[in-house]
Amino acid sequence: MKRFLIFAVAAASAGFIAVSTASDANALDIDDYPADVPASGIGKTRHNLGALGMHRIADGDPGTTEICVFCHTPHHANVDGFAAGEKAPLWNRTNATGSYTPYGTTLNGTEVQQVGGATLACLSCHDGITTFDNLVNAPGKGLNTGSQGWQFNEDGDPIDNYINGGRLAIGTDLRDDHPVSITYIAPRASLRDPDTRFDEINLTSDVFSTTHDAVSSGGNLTQNRWAVNGYICADCTISSLLRNGKVECSSCHDPHFANKSWDEVEDTWGSEAEADGMFLRRVGGNTGSGLCKTCHAK
Repeated sequence: MKRFLIFAVAAASAGFIAVSTASDANALDIDDYPADVPASGIGKTRHNLGALGMHRIADGDPGTTEICVFCHTPHHANVDGFAAGEKAPLWNRTNATGSYTPYGTTLNGTEVQQVGGATLACLSCHDGITTFDNLVNAPGKGLNTGSQGWQFNEDGDPIDNYINGGRLAIGTDLRDDHPVSITYIAPRASLRDPDTRFDEINLTSDVFSTTHDAVSSGGNLTQNRWAVNGYICADCTISSLLRNGKVECSSCHDPHFANKSWDEVEDTWGSEAEADGMFLRRVGGNTGSGLCKTCHAK
C-alpha cells in the first residue's frame, strides 16, 4: 500500500522532468533520469484524460480538467476486488466489467488462476470494455458513481469513451500476453533471485556490439535504473517490482512515469511523437532487451 501511495503523490506533484513534444527529434538521454529524482510527468502523457491533456481528452459538455480523478479520489474510494497488500490507493474506478481469461499454465508448470488487483486496475481502462469515465466519485459535490456521460475527443474529433481495439486494448483474454498475477519463483524460467539489485546486473556481458552508444558511452545498457516507489532507483531489487510476490502489469509499467528515454520506441509514433516510453519503469526502455533481461537471466 505504501508504494502505491507514493506513486499517487508523485503523480500529483509538478512534473520534474522536461518531456518531449511533437517537434522533438529524439527522446531524452538516459542521463536526464539520474537516481533519486521523481519518476513523474503524467500531465503531458496519454494518461492525462482531462480537458488540458494532449490526446484523448474529456473536453465535451460536461467534461473535466482534472487529471488524477480518472484513477484516484480522496474520499469514498473503491476497495473491492483487491487483495490485502495489493489494492491501489484511493481507487476511483468501478470494478472492470469484463470477465478475464488468465494466462493459464506456464511452461514450467506455474498456473495463473485469478487476475490480481494491480492488473485489474490497469484493465479497468485497457480491457477495451470499461469506459474512461466509469468512476466511483466524480468531481464536485456528492457521489456520482458510474459513467459520467463525458464526451472524449482526440485532435478535436469525438471518439469512443473507451479504448476501442488497437494495441492499447489488451482485451479480456490474457492468454496471449506476458503472464501477470503469477508468483515470481526463481530460478524458474531462468529468473534471477528477487533480491538481486539492479546495479548488480551486467546487461552488456553478452552483447556483441561494444561500439553502440548504448554501451560505449555509458548508455542505457550500462546503467540499469528503474522507477520504483515514485523515484528513479539504481540499487533497488527485483522484489521492488512485485506485488505480493507476483508479477503484475505494474511490475513493468508505471502509469505516472513519462519515460522519454527510449529512442527506438519514440521514433515509431511518427507525427504523434508522444510514446511516453510506453510508461516502462526501466530508464532506457527495453534497449538491448534490458527490461526483459533484468528479471530473465537468458
